[in-house]
Amino acid sequence: QLGASLPFPRVLSSMHDDAHNSKQQVVVLVGASCEGLYGLAQAAGPSASYELAGVITTDRTLRPSIRGVPCEFLEAETLAATLGERYPAGAGTLFVALASFDRRKLTQDFLAPRGGKVVAVHHSLLPAFPVEDPVSEALRKRVFVTGVTAFVVVPNVALQDSPILAQEVCQVAPGESRDALYDRIRKECENACVAAAVHSLSSGKLTLVAERGGPNMIVEHRARSASILSRNS
Repeated sequence: QLGASLPFPRVLSSMHDDAHNSKQQVVVLVGASCEGLYGLAQAAGPSASYELAGVITTDRTLRPSIRGVPCEFLEAETLAATLGERYPAGAGTLFVALASFDRRKLTQDFLAPRGGKVVAVHHSLLPAFPVEDPVSEALRKRVFVTGVTAFVVVPNVALQDSPILAQEVCQVAPGESRDALYDRIRKECENACVAAAVHSLSSGKLTLVAERGGPNMIVEHRARSASILSRNS
């Protein structure tokens, strides 16, 4: 099992109560940086609707240290297959791919049976700038605001059409460089955006339903659905 011989072994109680078992298990995928991870960890308190089950990094030099949460390096080439074996689709594990993680490493075979269970992060306010370097594109277009989007990864659905879970806005300062804006987006926006998205899904505030007649998924807000049902009753 994940964490059996890792430098940050997870400490488990000998008895698990119902509240523990009902929490959404979250595995975080990181690349060269951990922005977003610590926001998730900070929000994962006793009353949270989710808990961190593990951190997987594709960067050998990166070892995030979060108390009680195992961290492991996996080769990018075999990552999807290894995750698929450790976390079967039926287990309902939620995977969160931070902006630093290369989403292309998650294969179609991994994604297909995990509908609504893979969340990713993009450094723009989607559907704007669905490109590899959205920060540079935002500066090139001379926009006044940009930010971060947490969205659901759906096979065969374009990035700009992906179901949006949460967004955080970042103002662009006059004359700001690409690196300066990139750092501010990561530090000021990504943690809050990721935590909000995971909380909304794990608490049931947001739910995902299949798009009728298409491959995509639609985000439904619990409060909005309840209001519609009330008006129609």
